[in-house]
Amino acid sequence: MNGELNPYVHGVTAVFLFRHYVELELKYVLFHTRWLKNKDTNATKEEIDAIEPIHYLDRLWQTVKAETPDKTGKDAWKGFDIAFIDNVVRDLYKVDPGSFGFRYNSNVFGKEEAGEELRIDFEAILDQSQHVYNVLHSMKVYLIETSSLDNTARGARSRN
Repeated sequence: MNGELNPYVHGVTAVFLFRHYVELELKYVLFHTRWLKNKDTNATKEEIDAIEPIHYLDRLWQTVKAETPDKTGKDAWKGFDIAFIDNVVRDLYKVDPGSFGFRYNSNVFGKEEAGEELRIDFEAILDQSQHVYNVLHSMKVYLIETSSLDNTARGARSRN
């Protein structure tokens, strides 16, 4: 090996880790979304629903899209690159819908036997990883800051 990445070894690992990263980030966004009752009020501990222990990116992303815009406000939500995350989730879901394909060597690898080869573009994964981070991290920061503002306002009111 001449220092280059092997798509059959490193590529599968890269796609698996990228997919798992997206799953975790979506769960973190949901976690922070559920801290808020609405964009102006924090939820109480009892009002915060647990994140369903699933691995389906499409369901997680649909849940984020259903719950988060009301918590950030529609204008802030429109500022996030939702279309990009839609595409990433769609593409990863097509290749590995339940997060088991790369984990348990199921039909993802069976496609190679049918004449299709798994092709990995490492630069694209790096670029997409960075943009996924930028978009979802921005959502989390916005949600965290929103819940902090509510706590600060409550604290200021209770001291007066």
